[in-house]
Amino acid sequence: MKKTSDALYTHRNTVLYRIRRLQEDFAIPMEEPSQHADLLLGVSLILFESKGPDFFLRAPKNEA
Repeated sequence: MKKTSDALYTHRNTVLYRIRRLQEDFAIPMEEPSQHADLLLGVSLILFESKGPDFFLRAPKNEA
């Protein structure tokens, strides 16, 4: 959770709140590990379509 919070420049509790809201609003059962892969794939496809393939090749700003 710390890496996620740091990468988003957001407090840990804010990240937890947003995850909980996603679970509630979209009925995402995050307790099931198989759902993690489905969610990651879905978000990746959306980013690929909206940002293009180069989005995945760039290093994060804080690691470059």
